[in-house]
Amino acid sequence: MNMLYKEVARRLKEKGMKAEFNTGLYYRYKHEELGINEEFLEELKNFNVELVTASDAHSPKEVGTLIKEANGIVESYNKK
Repeated sequence: MNMLYKEVARRLKEKGMKAEFNTGLYYRYKHEELGINEEFLEELKNFNVELVTASDAHSPKEVGTLIKEANGIVESYNKK
């Protein structure tokens, strides 16, 4: 268990905030994860933190990049 993930999830819930599932690192810097990793998603779920998706667009052509894939992961998260 990652205590940092747990603490961030707890504080997000406490403050009534949502977490952002952002695709930018994946397509821009070839990060291994598309958005939030599975371990952090589990902690967010444990605290019932809502998720929103974002493509981190820095130009019009980047708007919505991989957003369908991100939405699919978030939909699966919401069904658990």
